[in-house]
Order: sequence, then structure tokens, then C-alpha cells
Amino acid sequence: MSFIEEYAVDLNERQLEAVVRTEGPLLVLAGAGSGKTRVLTYRIAHLVQDHEVPLSSILAMTFSNKAAREMQERVHQLLNLRSPMPWISTFHSVGARLLRRFGDRIHLGAEFAIYDEGEQRSMVKGVMENLRINDKEYSPDAIHGRIGQWKNAGVFVSQLDAHRSTTFDDISANVYIAYEAEMERAQAVDFDDLLLKTYRLMRENEDLRQAFREQWRYILIDEFQDTNELQYKLLLEVLNEHKNICVVGDDDQSIYGWRGAKIDNILNFDSVFKDCTVVKLEQNYRSTSTILKAADSIISKNEFRHEKHLWTSKGAGERIRYAALSDDRGESGFVVSEIQKLIRAGVSAEEIAVLYRMNSLSRGFEEECLR
Repeated sequence: MSFIEEYAVDLNERQLEAVVRTEGPLLVLAGAGSGKTRVLTYRIAHLVQDHEVPLSSILAMTFSNKAAREMQERVHQLLNLRSPMPWISTFHSVGARLLRRFGDRIHLGAEFAIYDEGEQRSMVKGVMENLRINDKEYSPDAIHGRIGQWKNAGVFVSQLDAHRSTTFDDISANVYIAYEAEMERAQAVDFDDLLLKTYRLMRENEDLRQAFREQWRYILIDEFQDTNELQYKLLLEVLNEHKNICVVGDDDQSIYGWRGAKIDNILNFDSVFKDCTVVKLEQNYRSTSTILKAADSIISKNEFRHEKHLWTSKGAGERIRYAALSDDRGESGFVVSEIQKLIRAGVSAEEIAVLYRMNSLSRGFEEECLR
């Protein structure tokens, strides 16, 4: 019995379609809670088990180490592997691995250091001092951020003249040039360099580019709505003529524009790849229909999106309660009063959690709880 025959029962109709359509470009629009990780891992297992694709010929990339580990673990369980799959990883880990092995081609030794945020900022400040740039007039953090924007757009030092439109850009470009020279002297890279230098490596070495195009016969990308311009360019460098690329994501969950994510990558994917198949995962396994209808009533107003409508077999569930509060103190007071009602009704405090978006928002709740 083939893998897909054995495990098809675990997949709904749309998930199964995404798993078995292995050839050519595929866009999987995976709504929240629709089982996208299952699709990715079953697709990998199907390629290996049923199509006898070598593990080394599959490149699967996601955005966090945690997501990559989860994908690795699930594939291991499905295929009963003893050793890890070599190319299930984050974008940056793939870049680091390639640079350790081939970085000498762009004057980067195998033992290069990867500078953290603090070390990068310290380097920027040092460069600014050497260039006699007043850090009270021009913020080192802002310049560091501008350099990061350029790198995430795939802009090399040699291309900066086309990006000097303001005095701040001029200052930032001069710092970028000196910063890169210092980093090369120190044999160090920053986080953005792991992709930018890998992109350079592929662009400048046709033999290397061709070797990996031949090796990576199947490419899978998770959270495609979060990819930036540089990651997209890098993908095009290693994509071969068969274009067996599967991207999974949800344009409605694109929230990282502030750090360079380019939503056009997912919005235009089926236009760029003319023979692309689009599969929509719309069955939600996480929420009640009341939650999904409320979310859809808001999200459907977005002007630029792939249309989809999530549904669930979970039933309606509880109605949504909506509280309009005047300020953060009113919010924390309301939340704690709800907690008091639950405790009086016999609910243990250990069963109650308060979720918030940023650590800075916790103080109001803490003060209200103490009071």
C-alpha cells in the first residue's frame, strides 16, 4: 500500500489535492487553523515514499526554528527516519549552512561570526564615530534599520547610488559602505547577511546555482505571506525549469510589512507562474462558526486578498461578547472584574489566563490584580 493510500483518511478533500499535486507551481491558500502543517509534512512524505524522491532533493523552508523542528519531527514520524532531513529548515539556517560551505567564494571564511543585534548596533555606532556623524542628529538605530531595509530588499553596496533620495539616505548609505567593510574585516555577518550573501553567492557562481537547481527538485515554502523581496529573489535563483514549487500561506494573516514582508509575493504568485494551481484550505479545525463568521465579516473588507471563506463543523459555539472601554485602566478593570466573577462561581484562578500582544501591556492588569 502506498503512503497516500494509507494516510488519505487523515486529509480532507482539499488537503489531499494539495498533497498529491506534486508537479509544477502550487499555491496553497491556508486559512487559520486549516491544517497547513499537515499538508506540508504529508506532501514531503508522499514525495519520498510514493515518488522515491531522495530526501536531499527536497528543500522545505519556514520562518522559525520552532516551526522547522515541528516539521522535522512530523516527517520523521511519518517516514520512520533515523536521521534528520538535511533541508527542512529556516531561510536563515539554509543561508548560514551554504555560507559555511561556500563562503570563501565571496571572501567569507567558514568560521565567520554571526553578530547579534547588540553587536550590530555597536558596529554602526563605531562606524558613525569614525565618519564623524553626530548620533544626536542621526539616530544609530534608525540608520541600522535603514541598512536592514536595503538588505532585505536585496540592495548591495554597489547599488546604493540608486537609493540616495534624501539626506538621511545619503548618511545611511555612507554608514552601510563603511559597516560592510568593517564586517568583512572582522569576518562577521549580521542576520540579514545570511540571506543577502547567499543571494550574492548564487548570483555570482553559475556552477553553484546550477548544482542546487539540479539537487532541489522540489521546493516547499511555509508562511509565504511573510517572505520579503530578498527571500523571493533567492527562491528564483535556485528554482529550476520544472518549477516544482509549493508555497503555503494566507494573505489575510500578513502582519509583518513593518519588517519587510512583501504581501505581493503571495497575491501575485498565480499571476507570475501562469501554470500555477491554486488550492484553498477553508475548513477550520480550531474555531466555532461564530468566531469564523465574525472574522470573515471584517477580513472580507480587505481590498487586496485572495477570496476565501472559512467554515467549520464544530457548530456555532458561544456568542461573542463585545466591550467598549474608555482607556487601558477601564480595560484592566473590566477584565479583573470578569475574573472575580469566575472565581466567585467556583473557577480556580489557575484555570484563568490573560493574553495580551506586548509585554508592556501587562502592567495595567498586574496593578489591577494587586489592587
